Amino acid sequence: MRFLDKNQTLRAPEGYVFRSADPDGAYLRLMYYQPVYSLAEERTIGENAIVIYLNDMGREVGRSVASYRWPEPVVEFGPMPRKFRFKNGFLIVLQGLQEMFR
Repeated sequence: MRFLDKNQTLRAPEGYVFRSADPDGAYLRLMYYQPVYSLAEERTIGENAIVIYLNDMGREVGRSVASYRWPEPVVEFGPMPRKFRFKNGFLIVLQGLQEMFR
C-alpha cells in the first residue's frame, strides 16, 4: 500500500470505477477500484483500489493505492457415484490379475 500526500484539485484516476463516497472525520473519502482478471483462470482474481481523501474545500489531501488478491475458490467434491466406484474396483482387480501372472 502506498500513500501519496497531495494538495491538489481532484482528478479521478483513469481506468478506475467509482465505488463509494464516505465521510471520514473532517474528510470525504472517495473509493475507486479496478478489477484484475486472470486470462489463464478466466475469472477475477483481485482488484486494485485507490482511496482519495478530500478536505472541506474539495481539494485532494491524500491518496492511497493498494492491490488486493482474493483467495482461490475451494472446490468441494460430493460422494463418488456407484458406477465410478465399480469401474475403479474392476480396474484394480484386473491390475492385480496382471501382476499375479507375471
